Amino acid sequence: MAAAMTLGLGGQAKAADPMAPIDPSAFKAPVRVACIGDSITEGAGAEKGKSWPEQLQRLLGTSWNVGNFGLGGRTLLKQGDCPYWKEKIYQDALNSKPDVVIIMLGTNDTKPQNWKHEAEFAADYREFVKSFQALAGKPRIYVCRPCPAPVTKPGEGDINEAGVIELIKRIDALAAEMKLGVIDMHAALVDKLQMLPDHVHPNNDGAGELAKAAFAVLTGLQPEIKGPTVLSETLTPGVIVDTRTEPMAAGRFQPTWDSLKQYRTPEWFRDAKFGIWAHWGPQCQPEAGDWYARKMYEEGSGQYTFHLEHFGHPSTFGFKDVIHSWKAEKWDPGKLVALYKRCGAQYFFAMANHHDNMDLWDSRYQPWNSKRIGPKQDIIAGWAKAAKANGLPFGVSLHAAHAWNWYEISRSADKHGDRAGVPYDGRLTKADGKGQWWEGLDPQDLYAQNHPLSGGSDNPDRVISQWNWGDRACPPDQAYCDKFYNRAVDLINRYQPELIYMDDTALPLWPVSDAGLKIAAHFYNSNAARNHGDLRAVLFGKILNEEQRKAIVWDIEGRVPTTGYPFAWQTCACIGSWHYDRSLYDKDLYKSAKSVIQMLADIVSKNGNLLLSIPVRGDGSIDEKEAKVLEGIATWMDVNKEAIFGTRPWKTFGEGPAATAALPPKDGAVKPFTAADVRFTTRGDVLYAILLDNPGNQGVVIHSLSVEAGRRVKAVSRLGYSGNIEWKQDGMGLRVTMPEVKPADHVVVLKIL
Repeated sequence: MAAAMTLGLGGQAKAADPMAPIDPSAFKAPVRVACIGDSITEGAGAEKGKSWPEQLQRLLGTSWNVGNFGLGGRTLLKQGDCPYWKEKIYQDALNSKPDVVIIMLGTNDTKPQNWKHEAEFAADYREFVKSFQALAGKPRIYVCRPCPAPVTKPGEGDINEAGVIELIKRIDALAAEMKLGVIDMHAALVDKLQMLPDHVHPNNDGAGELAKAAFAVLTGLQPEIKGPTVLSETLTPGVIVDTRTEPMAAGRFQPTWDSLKQYRTPEWFRDAKFGIWAHWGPQCQPEAGDWYARKMYEEGSGQYTFHLEHFGHPSTFGFKDVIHSWKAEKWDPGKLVALYKRCGAQYFFAMANHHDNMDLWDSRYQPWNSKRIGPKQDIIAGWAKAAKANGLPFGVSLHAAHAWNWYEISRSADKHGDRAGVPYDGRLTKADGKGQWWEGLDPQDLYAQNHPLSGGSDNPDRVISQWNWGDRACPPDQAYCDKFYNRAVDLINRYQPELIYMDDTALPLWPVSDAGLKIAAHFYNSNAARNHGDLRAVLFGKILNEEQRKAIVWDIEGRVPTTGYPFAWQTCACIGSWHYDRSLYDKDLYKSAKSVIQMLADIVSKNGNLLLSIPVRGDGSIDEKEAKVLEGIATWMDVNKEAIFGTRPWKTFGEGPAATAALPPKDGAVKPFTAADVRFTTRGDVLYAILLDNPGNQGVVIHSLSVEAGRRVKAVSRLGYSGNIEWKQDGMGLRVTMPEVKPADHVVVLKIL
């Protein structure tokens, strides 16, 4: 419990610091939270049961009681067209005896018919807050920065981003004046605009991001603790895989965590900084977004509805049939990898299998593979050949360890409608294939459902908390673990990747089995043998403790830490959805080249690498909007790549508003970067100062380079500019008068000697 907070009797909380974490154990009853807002809080845009207050309740657990007092279309302004003040729900919120109040009103106030009363906004907001402060329980009050409103066309809708930004200024001022806590819902979604499909209301995932933002502020913790947790390397696996069919390579690495800690990240990877990933497989065929092979079986979900409309009911047209429809007729790996190299990629990744359990090579151990079904091509062989032709280290990603429980939903059935009770195709066996296109294949080799259901499998979200095989997950058996090991070793032996990404807690199947440890040891030993003792291999894991980070490289999916690390690490991120989503193309919701470059600079300054996924369409091509993003990255790299590749972190990673943000970034941004946000990299005696936005003709001051800081500046130049730069170093910092900067130069680099 933070010292700034004092807790009174009866669970009343009064805090000198409005952002101090709340300790529910200091309350006699569950902490009552009143979430007050408009349609976004009520749940418009999200499915029933998935509004952000409801998702917040699941994150917080039973020590909290979250109430949703959202009502669509309501304003905070008393003279607005639909004042919240006049509604019964306002009185209900006051009468709920809240310990915590979260206010998320104001978006509707920016509509023209309401904002004409903007002069009254501050007074009305102040009075609204005071109405809760006057309650006997003296609740803690938080105000929310509103969600982004990415309207793309002038005049489209009454709510727009300019109005939201103005609203943020007013709310920030009131929060400072009244000493209120602030929850930044804008930052939660500003780099995830695809989660606002109608440009105003977040979908299920977007509401989840808002819930996470609130959770982090209320508890002082990151919400990942409610999902899969780090697993100790001291645990003892119960399933010991059989290595007789695919022997483990001999060498100095043994299949134990202690032995794997001998690993040292190769310098080539630390120099590389930037890779591109083709996260491509049969789930891209529908072009309907990530986790399609699971969510198509989730009755009522968007992908379930899409599947009904485009393919039919999952009982008659399951994911196995989606695989059959996937032909990859426009796939040209050589052309794509050459483009990625042109954009500056220093290594290339291909997905070898996903949770859908289909191997994308001519697999000896998985009959459901791309050589036999679907495209009838060895996808990994094609990618590996293209990477070699372009001189790029080749990586593969393995995700299939989780098919065991990820596919459990495929054997359920609709609960409503005329197909209620009719099982989906996840129960089918080889005998059911007679006369079908898949005759001779066993669907259980794909769906892997010959086992008891995991506890709570009727809850679609339960698979997340079971990611580490805890929370009543049904543990994989010997045959499943052996098969996964054999598939992975077969892949390594045939295609000799230099990088492997494992989408798992620690290592695949840990701690149920030692399969992941043996795969890691085989990978390291075989790579060292192939390179005459020089270990060039890089193996990634996602959820690692400090000791495990000595054995494999940490990948922080979709996130950037608030500070640098002394060891090498990587973030994987995507410009759209992990599996191709046509709706993001239609709505212009890809990350821009500018945002990718900003994220890359931020990561590199903190000693990390960026692995960027460019979604590939089902037919094997990328669309012209993705190509435009790549071209923007390439243009910037042509001028500025020396500030990225082969560099190392400076004594401080950066300075500016985003460098001191309170919460870790998600997908690379807490709030929009400005020219005052500077990131540093070094090579030899050269220091690079990367300005994360275009400063125009305004001068910049780099405070980390003040005279007192100890580095004497001898010369300053701007990459891509041949003229002289005016500069001065004094007690405030390095003052630079910027030359004419083209608007297209989104991120500017200064070279300092």
